[in-house]
Amino acid sequence: MNITYKTEIKPTARQILKIRQIMRICCWIYNQYIKTNCNLYKMYQRGFLASTELRFMTVEKFERYVDIELIKEKKYLWLKECDNYTRKMVLINAESAFKSFLQKKAAFPRLKIDNQKVKI
Repeated sequence: MNITYKTEIKPTARQILKIRQIMRICCWIYNQYIKTNCNLYKMYQRGFLASTELRFMTVEKFERYVDIELIKEKKYLWLKECDNYTRKMVLINAESAFKSFLQKKAAFPRLKIDNQKVKI
C-alpha cells in the first residue's frame, strides 16, 4: 500500500524569486542540451559526422562543457546560482527524452518555454 502526503508551501517573496530564477536556469540548460543534440543529429544525418561518432552529446560531456567553458564566461555567471544536482537532473531528463527519440519510442523532444508568469 502506497501512502501519499500532500504538502503546501508558502514561500516568501525572496524565495519565490529564487525558485523562478532556478526554473529559468533549468529551462535554459534543457533547451541548450536539446539544441546541441539537434545540431549533432542533423550533422549526422547529412553525413558530416562519421558513423563511429556519437549522434548526441552525453550528460557528462555537456556538463563538462557547461562547467568548464560556459561558467567561466562573464555573461554566463548566472548559471552558478543553480546547484549542480538540479542541473544534473535536468540534463538526465533531457538525455532520456533524446534517447527515446533516437530509439523511435517518442517524438522529438520539445523545448521548454521560459514562462515568466509561473504561479507558485
